[in-house]
Order: sequence, then structure tokens, then C-alpha cells
Amino acid sequence: MEERDTALFALLYKDLLHGQYQAYIDDLALLPTDGSGKPLGASIGYLYGSLPLSLFQWPGGKNDTGYECPAIVDIARDLQQNPQPPRALNCLGEFILRNNLDGFPLDTQPSQRELGGGESLFAGSAYSRMDGYLKVIADKQAPEEDRAYALFRAINCYAPSGFNGCGNQDIAPAQRKQWFRALKGQYSATPWAKALKYYW
Repeated sequence: MEERDTALFALLYKDLLHGQYQAYIDDLALLPTDGSGKPLGASIGYLYGSLPLSLFQWPGGKNDTGYECPAIVDIARDLQQNPQPPRALNCLGEFILRNNLDGFPLDTQPSQRELGGGESLFAGSAYSRMDGYLKVIADKQAPEEDRAYALFRAINCYAPSGFNGCGNQDIAPAQRKQWFRALKGQYSATPWAKALKYYW
């Protein structure tokens, strides 16, 4: 049973983070009906027994900065649209952030000699929060609230070390300074502009 739960966790995680959103929605039917709130009993990379399957029934809601997200199943549904809605991109990032999934072990394919090191059925690299923030920042049609929030989070990805904690992108300090100025100038009325005092 433990092995099944761990395998299901890996499947749902990879569905979601590799952009297979309809597969994710379909595979949610495999979740146990008991709510599956108990932590996994098998290891995933360096994590052991700390994450429940109910993670994939994340209800969303408003975070401590006032940004509101729908449930993760609705985010997955929205991300099937073209173009992808800015709110859905930010909220997939919010799911990653609130559940401490940045740099998660399942993001990295094991070597050929390790278990699971064969050819992956999931194409491309796993989605990172910065992927979404960059898309929203670049979208001139994005609603003000969503673009401001993406700027706020993208800047905070570099706090306090100056290294990106939300993905593998290396964004130059000059670009991060430009983001900060845009947030504090163009979006000065938003709570995120008011809350952010520095850039890194």
C-alpha cells in the first residue's frame, strides 16, 4: 500500500509539473476516498514520510499577502487554455511555494544506474515557479494584480542570497532592479509594492 501511494504521488506530481493537466485531472480519480491525509510511508529523494497524497487536493484560498487562488484541480483546468491565464500561472507557483516543492527531488531524473533512471515518460523539464512568473511579467495584457504579484514573487525568488530559489534561470541583477522599479512605480498602489523594500 505504501509503495502504491508513493507511486501515485510521483504520477500526480509529474502530471502536474510537466504540463499534462488533463492527465492530472483524470488521475485524481485514483486517490483514496479516505482523504489520504496521512504522510507517505516511503521515501521520495531526501524527504521521508512528510507529504500526504491530499497535497493534490489543495483547496487554494487567500495567502498572507492577500493573493487568492482557486483549488489546484481548477488551476490545472485553467492551464489547459491557450493562452494560459496569468492567475493560473501564478497560482501553480503558489501551490509549489505553499507546499515547499521548490527543487523537489522528483524534478530531477535519476541516473541510468539508479531506480527510475530509465527514459522518462514525461517530456521536458519540470515547471518552476520562475517559469510562470516570467510568462506573466512578459504578458502586457495581464491584469495589474497578477502582473504585480508575479513581479513581487520573482524578486523574492532571489531573497536573501541573490541566488534563484524558484528555478534554474540566472536573471541578471540589472533585470531584477528593473522589476523592482516597475513594481514600485507602475504598481505602487498594490500591497506587494508596499510590502517590498528591497531587491536582491
